[in-house]
Amino acid sequence: MGNGRKILTSLAVLLGPSLVLAEAASRAPEVEIANGTIRGGRCASGTVNYFLSIPYAVPPVGDLRFTPPQPYNQTFAGVRDATTPAPSCPQLGMFLVAYQAGQSEDCLFVDVWAPANATEDPKLPVKVWLHGGGNSAGGISFPLYDGCNSDTAAVHVSLNYRLGALGFLVAEPAGLLGNYGLRDQILALRWVQENIEAFGGDKHKVVVFGQSAGGLDAHILATLDEAPSLMKSAIMQSGAGQSVQDLPSVAAFSAKFAALLPCGANDVACLRAATPEHLNTTLLSMFLNGSDGFVFEFNGFGPAVDGGLVPAHPTEAGVKVPSLIGSTAHEGTLLLYASYGNATASLDQTDYDQTLVSNFGSQAAIVNDTYPVSRYSSTRLPVFYAVDDIYTSSVIHCAAFNALTSSANAAPVYTFVFNHTATCPWLPSIAPGALELLGPAHTSELALVFGQVRRLPFGTGSCNLTGQEAALAAYLQAAWTSMAGAGNPGPDWPEFAESSMLGVVLNDAPVPGVVDYSECAFWEGLKSQDPA
Repeated sequence: MGNGRKILTSLAVLLGPSLVLAEAASRAPEVEIANGTIRGGRCASGTVNYFLSIPYAVPPVGDLRFTPPQPYNQTFAGVRDATTPAPSCPQLGMFLVAYQAGQSEDCLFVDVWAPANATEDPKLPVKVWLHGGGNSAGGISFPLYDGCNSDTAAVHVSLNYRLGALGFLVAEPAGLLGNYGLRDQILALRWVQENIEAFGGDKHKVVVFGQSAGGLDAHILATLDEAPSLMKSAIMQSGAGQSVQDLPSVAAFSAKFAALLPCGANDVACLRAATPEHLNTTLLSMFLNGSDGFVFEFNGFGPAVDGGLVPAHPTEAGVKVPSLIGSTAHEGTLLLYASYGNATASLDQTDYDQTLVSNFGSQAAIVNDTYPVSRYSSTRLPVFYAVDDIYTSSVIHCAAFNALTSSANAAPVYTFVFNHTATCPWLPSIAPGALELLGPAHTSELALVFGQVRRLPFGTGSCNLTGQEAALAAYLQAAWTSMAGAGNPGPDWPEFAESSMLGVVLNDAPVPGVVDYSECAFWEGLKSQDPA
């Protein structure tokens, strides 16, 4: 759709870094990797070892800013400590999670969690995590991604990658071609291929899984010709099929950004001299400028179809490895909650009408006919859930459907919808009383995927999930591990076909059956009529 399709684009910018580690056991585990020996710690459970802040690339600073990453080939001087959480890559503040300290351009690290009894034979499946945050926020040290509760039948890896302008700025005449953050991810996956066996992992059984922007990035990676050499499979949570810009679009946004620094669009020396803080405050001013109701200024820094690394949109290119693609049932509620809080109760028809016009222009009346507020009259907040439904279907759910049904897919695909309402907040900024309002919201599956079932949020709270939720968490972890080991989510999970629409609905318990994508015909028809 056209430029009017900015609806709720800020939803992805939610998460930032900070890690609460479990206490290490007295005997610190050591592992020999290509660069030398690293010494990690042991999680409180005693069953999982962790190794933090392992460098996979030369720090991308100075003349290396805005360049592809270079492998970290240095030999460690003695035993390298691997117990200190990694800084996040420089980034914006974010919704729901307060601004976090501990940022550095020297941020290209991986974390590894491995079962304490892991051995080189038999080797374990490997799960590699790509965090979300709109490619402008997030980091591996965020507590929601702590691998201490990860499946003890797998090795878990998380990786940092460059964000915002530092990760994606384009100035073609100056040789700055963007996609640095995506190249970081690829280099980290090559690091996994070279080193993961030292942790007991099987380099031939790697699944790359990501959520939100991380899900989009996972989709892009899964479509590259190099994908089968880096991963066995991929999982895309609330991100597959999202719009990917072309290089001229990112270049135009980059020029607008550079002018505000102020630097010339092709003044590399000026761009490299700007502090990370200045870069991010400039981007934040662009991001918030022109805010109108639910609509936020589009963030133009992200992966681009460049004709080289990314030759085509991932939906056009098709996945090269088996892929599990899905979303939550209410993708929009979290942003609305973050933006309006208690004021959500006062949203009315006027707000709704303005939102439709802002996002759909001349097609607003068509959308209103299909999604009238009266359709949600039985809900507690009709306007709130009407906007949520539009966002969920048009931006997330049907993008996933397009990824699933791509005629270019060269490997099996599977699907799910997460439809469970949490009984514990998974983020500190979520009040317990808001859980029913949010429902199965964007990011709400992550606590279960990471096995965080006690002392929520972040292992430091006072809320424990129910036994049924713990069983659902175990099911999800086993399915994600099966994607790494077998290339499918398990024998009870049907392969997706457009003719049958089969997948798994993750209610309070998983239910194999039809996943409803029927609303996507409307959005596809609207797209074909878009005058833009």
